[in-house]
Amino acid sequence: METGPSIIYTSATLFVGFVIFIGSSFGGTKSLGILMSFSMLVAMVTNLTLLPALLNSFDSGKVPKNEIFSLGDYDRFYLEDDDEEIDVRQIAVRKNTGADTGL
Repeated sequence: METGPSIIYTSATLFVGFVIFIGSSFGGTKSLGILMSFSMLVAMVTNLTLLPALLNSFDSGKVPKNEIFSLGDYDRFYLEDDDEEIDVRQIAVRKNTGADTGL
């Protein structure tokens, strides 16, 4: 439910981008457009049909199926206070003379 629209939008965008190559007069570019646009369609259909079936078949059952987790279930998130303090006074700025790069 959450991932499906993203898969569709991404695949459609890539499909349209590669379909443009079909109008090329150069055979290699035209073939690339046909191959990649077809691959995008197949990948989208596979991701929307086969992937959920595979995920359900490989489900280990560790989480009860009727239990739904959300971000509110986690008690601790990354906070800005977790960052290491950087003392900007200890940062040295020096002029690049070109000697370091070999120029």
